[in-house]
Amino acid sequence: MNEGNPIVFPGELAYSIQQCSWLRKVKLETWRTEFVNRKIDVASNLNAGCCGGSYSDAIMILCAALSAIAAEIWTGRGIDRFRFVQLLFDFAPNDLSVTRISIPNLERKQRKENRTANAAAIRNEFLSQIHPSQILQGDDVDRTEIEVLRVCPCLELKELRKHSYANLLYTEVRCSYMHEYGPGQGADSWHMTKRQNATISYNNWGNLQDPMGETERHIHYHFDWVSRLLLGVASNVDAKGGCLPNQPDHWWVEGKSQPIIRS
Repeated sequence: MNEGNPIVFPGELAYSIQQCSWLRKVKLETWRTEFVNRKIDVASNLNAGCCGGSYSDAIMILCAALSAIAAEIWTGRGIDRFRFVQLLFDFAPNDLSVTRISIPNLERKQRKENRTANAAAIRNEFLSQIHPSQILQGDDVDRTEIEVLRVCPCLELKELRKHSYANLLYTEVRCSYMHEYGPGQGADSWHMTKRQNATISYNNWGNLQDPMGETERHIHYHFDWVSRLLLGVASNVDAKGGCLPNQPDHWWVEGKSQPIIRS
């Protein structure tokens, strides 16, 4: 008898191999979370002013990491916005409300495109009780697409979803910082609110040439919100293991799916 080597039966060997394979897979599928944690650490220091850094430097790192994950899942050219927004729709933690509609951005867009009936309906329903000088957070004013469609049923979902947190993060923050040195016309790199634990807030802009005119409200994505978003997305993608989704027949931001209730 070979007393030094225990007998391993074929069934036990197969189970042992499967277990080792599973353990390797679990280890491998934490790499995105580990990767983004390192990026968040760097970005946090830049956001705090280290090495002459600022919010803009920090937010570019976080958005670039989101873009990298989206490009890993759905390869190809000409779909960058679609896959970025889809990544957030599919994998963002629910409490971050990435599908919520920015009411100030939507109302401004309707007004500037002379869709006066829609702009008036949105103002009357969601903004009429808000003083022009009030500093708003997203929870104060922003709504689900179902709530907006009840007020403006003629709005197309494709148009509405352009004003979701997910899409605005791409167009007003990610792309504007990468290609235009700063935030888009509907966003800001600083915040006016002093509330603790703010996530999404708005800065008030007035027109010196028209002091009685409309107050412009620009969205600000607070650094902690974007950090939590990135970490949550990476963790949720890792949790899928090797079972990543195929490219959908229609991207969520295209507006061809049914309206959703979740914020």
